[in-house]
Amino acid sequence: MSEAGLGPVRALHAGTLGPARRLGADAGLGTVEPGKYADLVATDADPLASDSAFRTVRWVMKAGTVVRDDTRT
Repeated sequence: MSEAGLGPVRALHAGTLGPARRLGADAGLGTVEPGKYADLVATDADPLASDSAFRTVRWVMKAGTVVRDDTRT
């Protein structure tokens, strides 16, 4: 979506809070806040600066469990 002209900030919103709001699920989804369900990723770059940051995912948490950790050597 970003490469098609949406831009990284709007593309990130389109995959997170935007759909959660449209589904009426934003009380529990869409943002990282205490008490909300979230899957998280960590990258080497700033995803708000460039969507290519998601090509360097190094750490992933799903449902509270770390399922990938490339930061450990």
